[in-house]
Amino acid sequence: MYISLIWIFTNTCFATSIDTSGIKEHLEIAIDIPTEAIAGKPIKVTLSIKKGDLYSFAKFQQNLPAGMEVKPENVQNAQFTFEDQTMKLIWDKLPDTNYIITTYNIWVNSDMNGPYPIGGRFTYIENNEKHVTTLINSVVNVMQYQEEPASVSMIETEDNLNSPNKIAYRIQIAASKNKLSLAELTSKHAIEYKIYEEIHNKMYKYTIGEFLNIRDAKTELTNIKNTHKITDAFLTAYKNGHRITINQAIKLTK
Repeated sequence: MYISLIWIFTNTCFATSIDTSGIKEHLEIAIDIPTEAIAGKPIKVTLSIKKGDLYSFAKFQQNLPAGMEVKPENVQNAQFTFEDQTMKLIWDKLPDTNYIITTYNIWVNSDMNGPYPIGGRFTYIENNEKHVTTLINSVVNVMQYQEEPASVSMIETEDNLNSPNKIAYRIQIAASKNKLSLAELTSKHAIEYKIYEEIHNKMYKYTIGEFLNIRDAKTELTNIKNTHKITDAFLTAYKNGHRITINQAIKLTK
């Protein structure tokens, strides 16, 4: 899950410790940062700045807890530094574009566990005057990685055991020659379903959901593609817990 924090500086300001006397109208700052992270793994952060007609010096800095480290990805011609747990993006002169979108990765130490606040502030110069905006803290909940037990390829439910010709549909979200982490798949795609792992055609395959009719399965597939951005997801079918083709499932349910 991601949290998007947006501050729009017009007549009112959604932030803390702000000198409102000199705030630039229509300046917008948005930070997309995950609310959860796995210890030992990176999280991607996107910083978006709608700067209007600001073109001079500006600086964004973010203060991180001990154990976190920042590595740049796309910083839009800014000078990047990371020292004493403070990340800075510095523009001697802001780009001409109205929007600035930067991305960077926060690497989380494997020993970390629990909620951690991440603060920051944005500084800019206008008409030879310095303006500093302190942003509301984001909180990232760091969890220790725990390998979940792999689910067998059989769909073992009471209905399956009692129905000798049970047909069910699932949504495949990933496949790999190597075993994947169920916890990382859940975190990466913000999946609320339990993820099932099976070996099929010498590949590890990962599916979610269990739908008794193809109409409901197709509806959820559209949601998974649009909401969770798993554009290559597709339907799979099972008879008595064993994978069959979609065409076979349709014929068996006619």
